[in-house]
Amino acid sequence: IPLWVEAAAHTRIAAHIELAKVYEHERRDPTTALQWTAIALERVLASDGSPIDRAQWQDELEHRQARLLKKVAILA
Repeated sequence: IPLWVEAAAHTRIAAHIELAKVYEHERRDPTTALQWTAIALERVLASDGSPIDRAQWQDELEHRQARLLKKVAILA
């Protein structure tokens, strides 16, 4: 986790996704997974990267976010 956090600090979207996966599946902490997903989505939407990369990341992150929101709602 510390290495992924360091990579995420350098705005690596893949690192945010990996952290979300770790917290969702290994740590069983969908709330923290949702936080990492939201940060990644914010960065993707604010980026000046290529439209194709942006669309790919955005679709994946929005799908993950929707699933995590359902999990968090069930736990509430």
